[in-house]
Amino acid sequence: MTVNSITVKALQEGLLIWLRTNGDRRDVCIDSFYIGKTENMDDCKERHHAEGYCDTIEIAHGDASDIKEAEPIIVDCLLRSKFGNKCNNKEPNTKGNNDADKLYIAYFAHYKESGEAVEEGELSWPNSFELVGKKGMKQISDYLRQSLEKDTQQEWLEEVLPDEDEE
Repeated sequence: MTVNSITVKALQEGLLIWLRTNGDRRDVCIDSFYIGKTENMDDCKERHHAEGYCDTIEIAHGDASDIKEAEPIIVDCLLRSKFGNKCNNKEPNTKGNNDADKLYIAYFAHYKESGEAVEEGELSWPNSFELVGKKGMKQISDYLRQSLEKDTQQEWLEEVLPDEDEE
């Protein structure tokens, strides 16, 4: 597991914060967005650009099975949030490319003062996080359990065995 790993729940919360703060700038308004999955970000960016989206940003990557499971969960969360009216996804579903290993957000946005569309690259997302699915959660759980057991064993040994200074 890497430092840049994220759970589906944390990704949902991150997206809600990103939308609430209008990306990373207060002078920008996100008009609408679409959450999707792909295995080729270049083709995806090109397709959404042709549809008029300002930008398409990779937000997470991982095993195709984890991405397939995560996409409808995230879409459902966003549809039920106060940003539901800005979500261009019609419903949460698992249709589409079963080999997709990346999640993304495509968005329409404008500058509040001028009303002009936001240029590509203006809004940022921290980085593409590695999505931790069930397998990853088991790895985290095993790591924590082993660490806890190690710490507990160490504490137990410290209590049971006398300090060398005391002998």
